[in-house]
Order: sequence, then structure tokens, then C-alpha cells
Amino acid sequence: MSHRDRDGAPHPVDVQVGARVRWARQQAGLSLATLAARVGVAFQQLQKYEAGANRISASMLYELAVALKVPVATFFEGPGALPGGPPVSGERAARLQDILSCAERAQLLDAFLALPRAAQVHLLGLARALAPTDPDSRWLRSTG
Repeated sequence: MSHRDRDGAPHPVDVQVGARVRWARQQAGLSLATLAARVGVAFQQLQKYEAGANRISASMLYELAVALKVPVATFFEGPGALPGGPPVSGERAARLQDILSCAERAQLLDAFLALPRAAQVHLLGLARALAPTDPDSRWLRSTG
């Protein structure tokens, strides 16, 4: 089980490491089920690792690194940073976990990141135009 902060959110490092595992798995073109089988855990457990909901042991990090053919340091690159991103902590870490815990949101993010920069800018404008103006509205976060 993951160390939680006072708000009950997973520790930011657990979220970062999980996100890096997901990133490395996707870069390797492996499904959750395939990687889980290679390291001997249920795919649900791997989902929890990737979401930062469960802390990953050192031995499991090693097994994941071997299965993904990456150095263990890959999971810790940048102090508290995700690939190409700013430091993650507190509320941002909880929001990141919320985003990545839903398969559809993670797939949408992956697809968005695969777009050329100009298309990302246009798509972001479209999403902002379609989003409700009420900040309390959670319709964009209702699936998961």
C-alpha cells in the first residue's frame, strides 16, 4: 500500500514512478496484461502500480525494468518530474492520479501527445470551447 499524505492522496513519488512505468510500458508497446504476466502479478495490481495507488517494491521495480528493457533509473528520472513535465506534488499529484486512473483519459492523453504541436493547440482550443463554464461542473471527469 502506498504512503498517503494528509488529504489521503498517494505520495507524489509513487504517482511519478507509476506514471513512468506506464510510459515505459507504452513505449515498449506492451499491454497491461502482457507486462503483468512477465513480472508475475495480476494486471489489476499493475494498474494500481501505474496509478500510484500501490507502492512498488524495489524487487518489483527491478523486475519491471528487466521486462521493459530499461534501467531502473528510468522510473526516477528528474526530481519529481514526469517525462518532459514540471515537478509533481500535492494537489497536482492527486489530479494526475485521477487522470491516469481512467483508461479512456490515459488513452486520450496519449493520443493528444502524439499529435503535432499545432494540432494540440487547436484541439485544446476546441476542448476549452466545449467545456462548461461552471467550474464546479465535473462532466469531463465523470467517466472512470
